[in-house]
Amino acid sequence: SRFGAIPFGSLMGNVSCGGSEKSLFDCSFEPNGNCNSDNGAGVICAPLRLRGGSFPSEGNLFVNFKTVCDTEWDAKDATVTCHMLGYSSGILTSNSRYGSVPSASFMDNVTCDGTEGSLFDCSYKKNGICDPNAGAGVMCATVQLQDGAVKSEGNLIVNGKPVCDDHWDTYDAMVACHMLGYTSGFPTSNSRFGSVSPVALMKNVTCEGSEETLFDCIYTPNGNCSSTDGAGMMC
Repeated sequence: SRFGAIPFGSLMGNVSCGGSEKSLFDCSFEPNGNCNSDNGAGVICAPLRLRGGSFPSEGNLFVNFKTVCDTEWDAKDATVTCHMLGYSSGILTSNSRYGSVPSASFMDNVTCDGTEGSLFDCSYKKNGICDPNAGAGVMCATVQLQDGAVKSEGNLIVNGKPVCDDHWDTYDAMVACHMLGYTSGFPTSNSRFGSVSPVALMKNVTCEGSEETLFDCIYTPNGNCSSTDGAGMMC
């Protein structure tokens, strides 16, 4: 009962959802019953939006339609944000990387330890004023290797889509392997580990090897490639 005492008569208890249900009534629960006045369940809802990026997974961060300032914004804050958005990892951006932001901010001085389920569980200052060039943002990604004999190899899938092997080289594979937590890697091409979807997230990837993510490299967003043109790596 974080937001105050509740009546004793309850509609449901022991609610257990898998996360894919459209309604609480599609979940497992015990109907009716009583719970203590201080045992009320609640939620903190907030629309999170990333704006200005080339992909839905990147952009300046808006919470409740307001800016998040980049004061003290760090990798742990970005990780929590990307988890909230359904991605497995992410890196921070700052200085309104994806364009100027409105000055009215919803959060500033966000400080997470990286384990929180929500930015609202972190320490932060609510409301305030940001410089238009001080917007916090993220580049989120769910990176997977598919169809390899071991988990450290396979065709590269980023945010559910393959990467085309045009210009794919050792530097590109190194950056992709770093995203997965490996120290090094070797490129593979021609869909070495099996056919891929022709709808690609990126192609013509060109990295120097020092980038934190593939999104920091030069690339052509979206596009099509042959099912036999999937990039991959052995990390």
